Amino acid sequence: MAFSDELVRPFARIPDEILAPVFEVGGIDDGFLDGSLEGLPDGIPGGVLGGTPGGIPGGVIGGTGNDLPRFPKPDVGPSPIRMPQPSYTRQAIRDNVTGAVVLRVVIGERGDVRVLKIVRSVPELDEEAIRVVESSWRFHPATKNGRPVPALSDLIVRFNLH
Repeated sequence: MAFSDELVRPFARIPDEILAPVFEVGGIDDGFLDGSLEGLPDGIPGGVLGGTPGGIPGGVIGGTGNDLPRFPKPDVGPSPIRMPQPSYTRQAIRDNVTGAVVLRVVIGERGDVRVLKIVRSVPELDEEAIRVVESSWRFHPATKNGRPVPALSDLIVRFNLH
C-alpha cells in the first residue's frame, strides 16, 4: 500500500523551531542560573562546577552540611593554650583588608585543630586564617567524664592592621 504525499507531508516536516531552536541568553540578578564561565563572586579558585558559595571543600554535591561529624556535648569545653596572630599577605596590606574569618573546627583529643568549613569568609584572608589555626593554635581538649574528647567549635580569626 502506497502512501500519498498528502498523508506523509504533515508528519515528515519538522518545524524550524525544533531544527534551529532560539535560546534567550539571560541570567538572574547575581549571575546566570547555572553559573558562569567566570565563576561566582567569592568563589574558590579551582572550585567545583555547580558548587555553592560557603560550601565545604570536598563536600558532597547536593549535601546540606548536616553530614558534619557529631560530637557528644563535653562536660568541660576546650580552652586555649596558644593562639598566635595570623600574618598578612602583602596584597592584603596594600588593599587595606581587615575583618574576621569564622571557622568551624574540630579540636582534637590532643588539642590540635582541624578546619571543617569556613562559616564567615573574608576571601583575601581565608587561606591564612586556616593556615594559622591548623598549624599554630593549640587548646586544652574538651573532656567528658574526665577524659579528653574531640569537640566541635567555631573559632574567630581577627585581622586588624592597626
